[in-house]
Amino acid sequence: MERKLLSIASGVRLTLMGLLLLNSRIARPQSIPDPQWARAGATVAVTTDGNLATTESLTIAAQAFNYSADRIIKYDLQGNRIQGIGIFQGGFFIGGRLPGISYESIGKIFAMAATQDGGLAIAGKTGIRSAGVVIKTNANGTFRRWEDSDLFAADQIDDMVGTPDGGFVLLRTVLNYDGPTSATIRKYDASGNFLWTKQIAYPTPNPASPDRSLSKGEAIINTADGGFLIVGYYNTTGTIVDLNNLGSLAATGWVAKVDGQGNATWQKLLNGLPLMSGFNGFVPGTIVQLTAATDVIPAADGIGYAIAGAGLAPHSVGVPPVVSAIVELNADGSFKRAKSFGDAPFSDSFITPYTANGASHYAVGNTNRQSGSTPQVSLISTADVPSNSADLFKILAQRTFDGGGFLQGITTASDGSLAFVSSANQLTKLNAPTTANCDFSQPRRVGVWNGLEVQIRQYGDKRVLVTAVVGSASDKHYPRGDNFWDAFTKDSGADALRGCLNGGNTNYGGLDAPANLNAPSGYQSGRETDGAFFFARSSGGLCDFSQPRRVGSWNGLEVQIRQYGDKRVLVTAVVGSASDKHYPRGDNFWDAFTKDSGADALRGCLNGGNTNYGGLSAPANLQTPSGYRSGQEADGAFFFEQNGSQPPTGGPLTLLAPTYDCATGAFRFNISGGNGSTIEYQSPGITDWTTNPNQFVDKDSRTANDVPPFTLLARQSGQVVTYVWNLRAACGRARAGANEPGTRLQVNVLGNPVEGRSAEIDINGVADQNVQVDLIDIQGRIIHQQRIGQAAATERVNIPLGNSRGLLFLNVSTATQRQRLTLVKP
Repeated sequence: MERKLLSIASGVRLTLMGLLLLNSRIARPQSIPDPQWARAGATVAVTTDGNLATTESLTIAAQAFNYSADRIIKYDLQGNRIQGIGIFQGGFFIGGRLPGISYESIGKIFAMAATQDGGLAIAGKTGIRSAGVVIKTNANGTFRRWEDSDLFAADQIDDMVGTPDGGFVLLRTVLNYDGPTSATIRKYDASGNFLWTKQIAYPTPNPASPDRSLSKGEAIINTADGGFLIVGYYNTTGTIVDLNNLGSLAATGWVAKVDGQGNATWQKLLNGLPLMSGFNGFVPGTIVQLTAATDVIPAADGIGYAIAGAGLAPHSVGVPPVVSAIVELNADGSFKRAKSFGDAPFSDSFITPYTANGASHYAVGNTNRQSGSTPQVSLISTADVPSNSADLFKILAQRTFDGGGFLQGITTASDGSLAFVSSANQLTKLNAPTTANCDFSQPRRVGVWNGLEVQIRQYGDKRVLVTAVVGSASDKHYPRGDNFWDAFTKDSGADALRGCLNGGNTNYGGLDAPANLNAPSGYQSGRETDGAFFFARSSGGLCDFSQPRRVGSWNGLEVQIRQYGDKRVLVTAVVGSASDKHYPRGDNFWDAFTKDSGADALRGCLNGGNTNYGGLSAPANLQTPSGYRSGQEADGAFFFEQNGSQPPTGGPLTLLAPTYDCATGAFRFNISGGNGSTIEYQSPGITDWTTNPNQFVDKDSRTANDVPPFTLLARQSGQVVTYVWNLRAACGRARAGANEPGTRLQVNVLGNPVEGRSAEIDINGVADQNVQVDLIDIQGRIIHQQRIGQAAATERVNIPLGNSRGLLFLNVSTATQRQRLTLVKP
């Protein structure tokens, strides 16, 4: 796709006296490549043969006067000039014929687009009459069609794009001084013949008389269904947004989806955007509106669109300056996510896809004005993170480039590099991104942290950060999350390897280990007393428990060590059981049984972890062996046995109050009844669905005075039952805090699981306070938000769920209190 170019001062031509390959200032540790070359040029397009086309301005000496004319120059990826096209002369004989030349020429090219036949579509204005002209060139540089598009001098050429049928479309603005101004699309076939035109305007509610509303297109792209998407801005005053008023609030970002014949299928204004809020107010970077949408590309995930523009932050008193921002929409125009990513924009923002080390990013080009006017490129993360995450649209790298002028367009070249043009009449191509060597078959050091060496290691298809014990005979090391990257001191050159990581982010700033890592061959896993997960080299076959190995006896049961995934666990097995019934135990059960000779040598192999009741309860998160099922005795003892016999039924499945140790966090789901089939358990904040009722509550939840109640769930044969459990009440901390009786926030759900398309809740105890209600899905996306000003003593609120199913989280908060509930929508 060709980048739309900003018309800064159509009557001013800046001449570059000498091109210097650019010096630059690096603003962040991760790198944007250096410039490869710079040439004169004011527009840029990537042709189908992989080269770069730009415009060059010439001064032509005629008999009566000198005049300016633009032509096209094509460069290869090394900056070698390989073709010159034009100047472009044409028009009608009487009006276009000038003394000393054949016909009038295009004085200024405002937009161009590559076409599928290897040629270019060009839109500009003639040098004398300022008449609009559209030209189609061939791959060999000849032009086959000149068409006067009847633009007036004040009308604007906004963008062009080649179409899949070999033709192209032109987006322009035809100013109407007696009524509303619309965006206009003109469609041409592969030969440059005009086919049709359509005007697209946002429908103004209750228009003034006269109606001066303006729907201004800034960029247009093809869409997967054969239509087009237009982005720009809308206002009711007819005000054109340019460099003189870019920070103005006189306009609102506008998006229009049209079909292949130019008919509008939907339109929307980019205001009233959902707020990103947390317990401490709005998340930094939250925007409520785009005042102008200036560029668009398909979204990085292939679903919908990514729009760059000028955003407005939430405000109550005083309007803040607009900021550079990105908004993502789904293909149907519904909101996906949005965030600002920089300072106040001093020019339009342009966006293009960029890939480095296999990771997809957005490259955004605009202008930095901290010291003059310099083009600026920002590399923006496209990671799939919750909408209120600090990592949403995070700036991974940012760089300014000397040479002056406003950045007017940016594109991705055929070698994956970036190329941009500026108002200083300069085309700059950067070096292609270097592909990091992501081979970690041998550990590679990248830095240090707290006396440990930080490395990247390979586990199957995962490339993971680890902290390794220097000099450890067992090569003991602790896997970390990708988000641990910013926590350690990096070696020189380490940043080039950042894009290789794919283990995923984890809790506690990456200190937790990524999920589903397989121990390297010859290694065993374990956990420290503080819960830190590690791998260490095992001693030969000492810790091989692919087959159960007896280590002693206890109360008529045989004590064994068995393997469950990467866990090596003590069990007590029923001797002679036809179903191989056995009871997993904690590592601290080791001292409770009579050991066989030589068993003590195996003590170090255990890594299931200590559990309650001296190890009699089962470790958390055990994998059920293939062909086995889990169950529990009447006294709560957890067991595995081969499929076949089922526990007896006993009335309807019911969740009871859990067993909980306030000191250690050991937790057990308790149930009664059921039909005898396998039961699964879940509680957000404690565990995902599991057949093991023995779990742990993390330290933060155990100690926080404001931890909200947990919703416990049990599932059997498709039936889900719930139980709301208050940890603070269970541990005698229910009254922690400074709230007086009768003023504590209380939220009750009227029916959970929720049967209809909306949930009803009652909010009590916060009379005359402002209340924020957020409904969030399990991926962290905000589904619904509502703000209640000066709440009544009891507020009944209807929460629409839309098409959401499964688990939903409801956050209700005031300035001093919060409560979290879990909704279940079957």
